Amino acid sequence: SHPRRWRTLEFADHPGPFVLWRCRMCGYVWNHPRLSDEALADQYGADYYVFEQPAERRWQRAVQLYDTLLLPRGEGLPGGRLLDIGCSQGELLALARERGWRVEGLELLPDSARLARQRYGLKVHVGAIEERASALPLFDVVLAADVIEHVPSPRAFVSSIRRVLNPDGYAIIETPNFGGFWRRVSGANWLGYNRFHIQLFDANTLSHLLTRCGLRECRCIGSTNAVHTQLAHRPELASWTRRLPAGLEWRFNRMLQRVSATTESPRIDSLKAAVSRVARVKRGRESLTPTSLLRCDNIAAIARG
Repeated sequence: SHPRRWRTLEFADHPGPFVLWRCRMCGYVWNHPRLSDEALADQYGADYYVFEQPAERRWQRAVQLYDTLLLPRGEGLPGGRLLDIGCSQGELLALARERGWRVEGLELLPDSARLARQRYGLKVHVGAIEERASALPLFDVVLAADVIEHVPSPRAFVSSIRRVLNPDGYAIIETPNFGGFWRRVSGANWLGYNRFHIQLFDANTLSHLLTRCGLRECRCIGSTNAVHTQLAHRPELASWTRRLPAGLEWRFNRMLQRVSATTESPRIDSLKAAVSRVARVKRGRESLTPTSLLRCDNIAAIARG
């Protein structure tokens, strides 16, 4: 590669500067120098921000992932096997099981895996796919959402996914969209920049990686986490509005809420509510799927085994 220093960031809980480099040829972005494997693991403590998300937000995200990534692959294929890498507390797996999939999860954090087992009776393995691939069966769909940006070796990660994928199965890898609008206009305030994200991709670099690892028919789609469709909740704008006088900040945020207002939907805060929402989406009454990659916070590469 032909790297150039892209950006140097400072995070309160990260020792020293967080330096990002970008390849001049392809645009791939990575963190270097990087913390040791042990120090990286220590970053994911009990205060890891994923644990702080309320139940409604976790279920809303599970429904969105199911709608955009799994529903188009067929309802359980039928009875298809699904592996969710980085399954967190298990909401997506529980939803997929209700829709007919045979599901298993893989999770690095033992506390998250324990919660997934206790709450939903799920089969969740603890560890990394690079270490566990040889002991796993083959799956019809392997999904990894918000994971590849965290791994030390993206190539080893994707190659391990291919090892557990049925020959005609689907690999689905979703990650923050480095090529999107908000990254382009937000400077260091882009929500994709944080101390946990040591790899960053756009549609071209992610597709190229999957192809080099032996996957085929790769294409990319986009989505934006539902909470960030509300402009008043965007961290990129919040960093600016916080500088306004209190009264003006309140008025500006109210204006942003009106501008980005969407049709009210029922709360999704339980498995029952999530199943009901997916049923409505399937019947074509509503859709959660945006289309423009430029507008979207996340990209998902979908490829065949």
